[in-house]
Amino acid sequence: MPAALSMDIGERVAAALREGPTTRAAAGRFMISISSAVRVGQRDHAGISQEPREASGHRRSIPDGPIGTWLLARLAEMPDLTMAALTAELAKRGVHVVITTVWRFVKRAGHTFKKKSLVASERSRPDVKGARDVWQDYFMLLAWFNWRLNRNLAMTEQKKLSGRLSG
Repeated sequence: MPAALSMDIGERVAAALREGPTTRAAAGRFMISISSAVRVGQRDHAGISQEPREASGHRRSIPDGPIGTWLLARLAEMPDLTMAALTAELAKRGVHVVITTVWRFVKRAGHTFKKKSLVASERSRPDVKGARDVWQDYFMLLAWFNWRLNRNLAMTEQKKLSGRLSG
């Protein structure tokens, strides 16, 4: 990422532009881009200081202060809250964020939310295991019949199914 122009160069470019040369000439003289010289001239004309602005960048999603403490306490109190519900509760408290912001904070705090599926624990039950085995056998038989039918059709049909029909 390019660095901001120093205040010294900004002031010198602004002074040169006030003296009268074109923006292109001032940019060439101080070896800066034309767009930077234009911005310096615009700021000077508006009376704004040539001091470089603060660098922007990533800001923490939710402050780890009282909001983060409240959010972690809320998760400890009700661990099955959804991200949408947490976002809505934060909005009621005056903190307007999106769901991904809450998710990033929760993930950074070390919490994970996994669905607790009953299927995995029920697979060992005899009645569920039997029904599952029957379904799998039926599915495999159906797949075999489908394969056999397609194979037989391909072998017995001699007519052309695609392309130009000769006649």
